[in-house]
Amino acid sequence: MVCLFHFTCGNTSFILDQNVFKQVASVGWLGVEIFFVISGFVIPYSMYKNGYQLHSFPRFLLRRLLRLEPPYLLSMVIVLVLNYLSALSSLYQGPGFVFDPVQLGLHLGYLIAFVPGYDWLTPVYWSLAIEFQYYLIVGLLFGLINHRHVLWFWAGALGLLLLALAFPNDKLFFHYSPYFVLGFGLFRKLERGLPDLHFYGLATLALGLIYFQTGLQTTLAALFPCLLILFAPG
Repeated sequence: MVCLFHFTCGNTSFILDQNVFKQVASVGWLGVEIFFVISGFVIPYSMYKNGYQLHSFPRFLLRRLLRLEPPYLLSMVIVLVLNYLSALSSLYQGPGFVFDPVQLGLHLGYLIAFVPGYDWLTPVYWSLAIEFQYYLIVGLLFGLINHRHVLWFWAGALGLLLLALAFPNDKLFFHYSPYFVLGFGLFRKLERGLPDLHFYGLATLALGLIYFQTGLQTTLAALFPCLLILFAPG
């Protein structure tokens, strides 16, 4: 979905707006929100199956980075090479190629969003930064997410939802925490027997907050994976 969106809509002059394929693919950016809900379910599910404990946090983070970093680093090399080769063309009309080691270093720590004056080599990296922040949060809060007493789970979930209101900055994980909280609720329901009243109450709060933040499209995007995981888990 995301790739089709960027392919059709990334260059506004590439395909006419009247093109049906472009009109359909124009909602593909919602694939990111869908992925956030899935990640909120899959990562705690994996941690639960592997008996995660807080002392396993360094190993957990290392495993996440080994999944994330190789394609990320390879893509950065490709982007830099393409930028350099493009600047050599007589048809090129953009800014000249500049290699900034500070900018590259900030990419390695997903810190571009926090340092004024620096931009991502390609804007799509923003979602990787959110996912990395999520890994830090879920590794530290899994004890609440998986706690045998449901009140502790609620404390963690409500805390994240309140932080979404307190920190509306879309460069921070907390802005997107309602999507991940939906995933946490799915994990608790399917693996830890969260009662229906609790689950649907939590889902209503999370979806309501998403609607308040960004409207109907993102709310429906968040609802879609929930329905699939609930009613078609196979």
